[in-house]
This record gives sequence, structure tokens and C-alpha cells, in this order.
Amino acid sequence: MNELVPIEFKNKRILTTEQLAEIYEAPIDNIKVNFNNHKNNFEEGKHYFYLEGDDLKEFKRHVNNIYPPLINKFTSSLYLWTERGANRHCKILDTDKAWEQFDNLEENYFNVKEGNQLSPMEILDLQYQALREQGKKINSIEGRVETLSLTMNISAGQAQTIQKLVHKRVKTLCYGDESNAYNNQKLRKKVYQYIWKTLKDYLNVTVYHNILRKDYAIAIRYIETITLQGALLREVQEANSQILINV
Repeated sequence: MNELVPIEFKNKRILTTEQLAEIYEAPIDNIKVNFNNHKNNFEEGKHYFYLEGDDLKEFKRHVNNIYPPLINKFTSSLYLWTERGANRHCKILDTDKAWEQFDNLEENYFNVKEGNQLSPMEILDLQYQALREQGKKINSIEGRVETLSLTMNISAGQAQTIQKLVHKRVKTLCYGDESNAYNNQKLRKKVYQYIWKTLKDYLNVTVYHNILRKDYAIAIRYIETITLQGALLREVQEANSQILINV
């Protein structure tokens, strides 16, 4: 049985129907049906408390600072079971698990010695520890998500955008798609290869599809800065100068 945070109503330790069903490993509907079928054997104030209206609202405010909240905010009425009520449900269920768990409830929940009872500050400390552990789990998940985002490759759409930008840069470096350099298939291919190699070397990848998403914006900006150097620049210039000579 999971450790229960002590909850009291009118100075009596109580359990909700959902808690009782979970502890006894019985369907919630069974608990409800058994109560309806044996209602004459239950006495309000001794075996259970029934809350609705303002009493229920006040109880929710009292207990729903527990994590996770004990009572659903949409609950319009609520039964709270005392030790005697839990015992009566155990007798009606009459299963080995129910008897075993009721013994645990008696020893570890309902009849804990005064010296072992938690003070309000200790209860708050337990609640704080639960929230802190939950926060650690959330931070861990967020960390894994961030790590995943840093190691994911660019999407198909991003790859297509890079292709278009490289194509545009080739035209620019060849001085337009009507230039002699651009219309020279062999030379145009050299310019493409040069741009792709320069980009991949800069981002340390072997194929552009392996560019990391975190580097996508960098790749976009870098493509615009690539210029021709050395022999290839000279080859493009000479190819384009032939147009002027021929004209």
C-alpha cells in the first residue's frame, strides 16, 4: 500500500471512496454498490461523512494542496470513510486482499501512535518534497527534449529551402542565369560542388541532409556569404568575359 498523507475530518482519519477502492484493490463501483445495498448498516458520523455544498468546498480547499489533488474540482458530493466505515467495507468485500489491507490501515494509518503522527509542518514538508521530486522529473524530461532537439537533423522542408538557396547562390556567383558561366554545364556543376563542399565543411557534415536543426539558421546565413576563390573564380570571370568579346 502506498504511504498515505494523513487526512482528517472532524478529528477523525478518513479515506475517500477512490482511496478505499485502490487500497482494497476493488472497483470503485463495487464500493458504491455495496454501500447502497447495505446502507442500513452504515451510520453517518460513525462510519462515514457525507459532504456537499459549502462543507465540500471547504474540505476541497483544505486537502487539495496535496499533490496530486485528492478531490476532483468537479466533484459535487463526497463520501468520507472512517476506520469503522473502512472495516465495514472490508467485511462486505470479504477478500484476502481487503483483510490484509485493512490490517495495514489499522496499524499504519488509523491507529498511528500520537508520537508518530505528523505535524502540520511535517505534512507540508512531505507535500513540498513530492512537488520537488515532480519538478525534477519535469526538468529531466525537458532536458531530454532539449537534447533531442539539438541532435535532430533538418526536416525535409528545411532541406528543400537550403537547396533553393544554394541554387540561387550559384546563379549569383555565375552572374545570373543568362551568363555564359551559368549556361556552361560543366562550369555550373563546379560552382554547385564548390558551394556544397564549402557549406558541408563549415558545418562539419558529409551530406547536407545531416545538418542539425540547431544549425539551420546558421546554414541559411552562411550560404549568402559564400564567394568563389582562386582558379574557380578566374574560370567564371573568363567564361563571362567571352560574352563581351563575342559581342
